[in-house]
Amino acid sequence: MRAHLDALAGREKLLARITELSNAGPELSAFQVMSERVFYLRRNPGEDLAKLVVRLPDGQEKTLFNPNLIGGEAQTAIDWYFPSWDGRSVAYGISQGGSENSVLHVLEVESGAILDLAIPHTEFTHVSWLEDNRSFVYHRFPERPAGTPETERYRDGCTYLHRLGEDVAGDRPVFGANLSMSVEVGRDDYPFLMISPQSSWMIGLVAHGDLEEKSIYAAPRSTLVDPATIPWKRMCDVEDAVADYDLIGDTIYLRTYKNAPRYKVIATPTGYATSERKGGERLKNWQRRQKCGYLRENE
Repeated sequence: MRAHLDALAGREKLLARITELSNAGPELSAFQVMSERVFYLRRNPGEDLAKLVVRLPDGQEKTLFNPNLIGGEAQTAIDWYFPSWDGRSVAYGISQGGSENSVLHVLEVESGAILDLAIPHTEFTHVSWLEDNRSFVYHRFPERPAGTPETERYRDGCTYLHRLGEDVAGDRPVFGANLSMSVEVGRDDYPFLMISPQSSWMIGLVAHGDLEEKSIYAAPRSTLVDPATIPWKRMCDVEDAVADYDLIGDTIYLRTYKNAPRYKVIATPTGYATSERKGGERLKNWQRRQKCGYLRENE
């Protein structure tokens, strides 16, 4: 196959043109804005890997972490990043050799210093900073003993709370299996805790493996102090066919394909769940749905 492709007429000319266009300018991606600071990944022409940069309020662009400068046989890539609310710190994950075995680190934007912190097993994580800008919640998988089957690698994940300067071994689990009677989390589920400056509520999102449909819970952010007593409300479950959400203030917006092949967006206050369960049966509150402007038809 390789020999056949190499022999195609005009291949070299086409390849040269593609290479020229690919190197025409920098590639910018993964934008996030926090406290008037714009964070993004930048890969310049000729660079193999994207670097993490920030554009400061005065317009100056500053490189925060450049994996192209890291030596070694295997390349080190940035997997993800999450800036703090004040934009002064960034949690980011790196892995080597395309392994996606992310290790969580934190750097300070002003000084560029990388803190003495490394949390492994944070593949596909989500990091939510708290309002103190010194604490964050993050998802990680457990340490596995040697010889554990590869099929166990992404099971039993949990979200933990970490405070900068404290030992990772003391990080407390805050969202996951067997932490709340109101939340159902299986071994193959990914429980993420979403906290945003846009709302005084927090979202517990349970991703069920590769399923598009999510289970979403909501609770006041102030109740995070005691995970066992967080008053989680189930906003939707798998049968509600919710693929995505957004949270603004006290309103959660859900994108669902239930009774809507091309999807629709519904809105509901976080203090009211779209589905509640008693004795294993689903109860529907039609009057409240109409009052809150529900768009679900034909249920």
